[in-house]
Amino acid sequence: MKIYTKTGDSGSSSLLGGSRVSKSDPRLEAYGTLDELNAWIGLLKEQEALSSHRAFLGEIQEELFSMGSHLAAEDQVQVEAWKLPVLNSHLVGRLEAEMDRMDAGLEPLRNFILSGGHPASA
Repeated sequence: MKIYTKTGDSGSSSLLGGSRVSKSDPRLEAYGTLDELNAWIGLLKEQEALSSHRAFLGEIQEELFSMGSHLAAEDQVQVEAWKLPVLNSHLVGRLEAEMDRMDAGLEPLRNFILSGGHPASA
């Protein structure tokens, strides 16, 4: 699979099955946002300070990738035909538990903060 399509920029993009939708379609925005988040998580995963979280961050990346493939599918029939991975609803609970665990070790938040001070928090 190539990273370019040679179909030009006519303001549309193709879904998994080949049908074309407007580049303003909310699905394209959603899976573009998922791709961007996945890239940031990949960067975080490589930070030495977060090495103990690499496996969990990798699981999150895999789930985000699966979500993107579901968004790119035209319908549930195509999801099944392409044998796309089943989305793991249990990950939401694991994410919440991990956030609660991290939050328990922090001082209470009293104001908004700007990102920075360390590459892992920037």
